[in-house]
Amino acid sequence: MKMSPLFFVGETLFKIVSIMLVPWHFLSACALAAEGSADREAFLHWSAAPVERLADGRVKAVLTLEGPGENSAAYYRLDKLGSFNGSEAPLEAEIHGLDWEAEGRRVVILSGEYGRVTVFARAEFQGRPLYAQTAFNLYGRSKTSPEANPLAQAPDWPEFLVGSDGPLYWPQTGQIFNFQLKSGLDAEAARLAVWDGGRLAAELAPGAAGFQYQPEPDPALDRAGDAAYKTLVFVLPLGDGGLASFTLFVHRSRQAGRDLPAGLRIFAAAVLVSGALVGLARRRFRPCA
Repeated sequence: MKMSPLFFVGETLFKIVSIMLVPWHFLSACALAAEGSADREAFLHWSAAPVERLADGRVKAVLTLEGPGENSAAYYRLDKLGSFNGSEAPLEAEIHGLDWEAEGRRVVILSGEYGRVTVFARAEFQGRPLYAQTAFNLYGRSKTSPEANPLAQAPDWPEFLVGSDGPLYWPQTGQIFNFQLKSGLDAEAARLAVWDGGRLAAELAPGAAGFQYQPEPDPALDRAGDAAYKTLVFVLPLGDGGLASFTLFVHRSRQAGRDLPAGLRIFAAAVLVSGALVGLARRRFRPCA
């Protein structure tokens, strides 16, 4: 069958247009992906240095605000505790302003008593507000007054309410954590992004009790020891176009390396072997009549 010359002309034009469109489509897709990634990673979070105990009994926590933004401000709330685990209601709460250190957005918190410290920060990025929050316990043993700037009232910033089925004073892998936003901002339809070491680990839909997440066991963290921790950042879009984050410093599970089922199997096997050996010995040893 003889093809019309118009067919070959049309096929040639189709190939030329396809060759021109494929690179354009690829570049457009890459640009959109890059734009989306930059937008999703444009949030604030906290990093922390190991807590240091001073000679006078106070403890010193040093935090650094990471991420984009300008016009940064920060404060913290100290909920005083009557015991180590803080299972009862806080005795009282104090609110203190924080000043940035000369080098970068770093803050220093000193405490001479038992307390749960919740740290807040705010910055602006491309006309949008960014918020960062974290919380941890400090166990000072000193009567020295903290070097702080008391505030009569806390700023009206978003706040995460965090609960867990395990100890909040020592967050671990394997625990279940619940997150709710204490704010009038509309975030019901949003998803909570979970970032683990710069990797997007999960995107959570809200449930009846807020957002729920259970960090999986981390072999590298298990090998690092009890004092080691990794940083998880939970990021939630806000109704005004901003982003709020909560930084959680998670330790390895205290059951890491303790394989209970395997231990029980070994114990049972040892009992069976011991019983068999005892039975065999009794059969071989027969006293003379």
